[in-house]
Amino acid sequence: AAVIELLDRVEQVEAVIGEQRHIVDFHVTEFGLQHPIECRDDLLGCPVGRALNALDGPPMPVGRYVVVLGDDGALAFEELA
Repeated sequence: AAVIELLDRVEQVEAVIGEQRHIVDFHVTEFGLQHPIECRDDLLGCPVGRALNALDGPPMPVGRYVVVLGDDGALAFEELA
């Protein structure tokens, strides 16, 4: 049983490390942003993070979303199940 639990945890870590999209978790008054690996060298300079920080509050209901910054500077969200 311990080996199966360990393998499950390894899969979860691999999923986070291998994620190639920005994932945002909106809460009532704040958010958390998971960056893809290519952003992690300069998190403060990330355009998606800067655009989210510029908002007055969460633009979407509480939940977990893929977020993309368009060429026009607009953020687009797709809810994750």
